[in-house]
Amino acid sequence: MTERLLVRRQTNEGTEFDPDIVWITVDEVWAAVEFLDGDYRAVAGTANFPSRNYRITVRENQAIKITDTLVWNGFAMAIRSMSIESNRQRYLVMEADTSGGNDEAIP
Repeated sequence: MTERLLVRRQTNEGTEFDPDIVWITVDEVWAAVEFLDGDYRAVAGTANFPSRNYRITVRENQAIKITDTLVWNGFAMAIRSMSIESNRQRYLVMEADTSGGNDEAIP
């Protein structure tokens, strides 16, 4: 796990009639980030490939919710699925993509 990943959450501060949406950092974790779709070097970051799908593995973390936004290397990613995998240590494995990420979450 060599990549730093921010876990960001949208909160509503303010009143019912004047909501103020604020992004908070829930956690900053070490992660293994694996590109799932296509050839990373040839495809990712080009206009021909607007959505990038990743498998992200972190040590088990109860703070992360499926509604959170993950920020990594300037990309905001929406979590699509979460599962716990267990060998000797427990890991949280998430699949996320950039098409559903909210860019406002990027600090």
